[in-house]
Amino acid sequence: MVKLNVDGSFMEQEGGAGAGMILRDAEGRIVFSACRSLYHCGSVLEAELGACMQGTALALQQTQDPIIVEMNSAVLVKMILRKNRDISSLGHLVSEVRSLCCGRQVEFVKIPRFQNKASDALARFGRVYDTTAVWLGSRPNEILELILGDCNATV
Repeated sequence: MVKLNVDGSFMEQEGGAGAGMILRDAEGRIVFSACRSLYHCGSVLEAELGACMQGTALALQQTQDPIIVEMNSAVLVKMILRKNRDISSLGHLVSEVRSLCCGRQVEFVKIPRFQNKASDALARFGRVYDTTAVWLGSRPNEILELILGDCNATV
């Protein structure tokens, strides 16, 4: 099994948003870490959903193992796990996340914010620097301590 942590960053005053994601294997080794600037984002929930969608898509490309997607948004986990069609303004993105997972073992879990600091830092990085980047088997040096704090990972 692998674990994917995702988080979104949104600043209404600046109009900027970013997504952060980090995938680790069963031993805690980094499979990838990534950040992405999100354009035309209207809310923190939309940023969280964008991070979930981007991270899940990338994780599904990188592994055939079952995936646990961890995020600190209880609202988003409920939206994804709800059985009926989501008719909210973000329903099309929820449907996209669900369809990405079709035929694969993907579990969505809410975790406390303090266990999601690395993906939060990556999301802020994508938003602040208006950039998209993927580090395969690695991470930016700036988040090493946060990764160790999140899960005592091997890096």
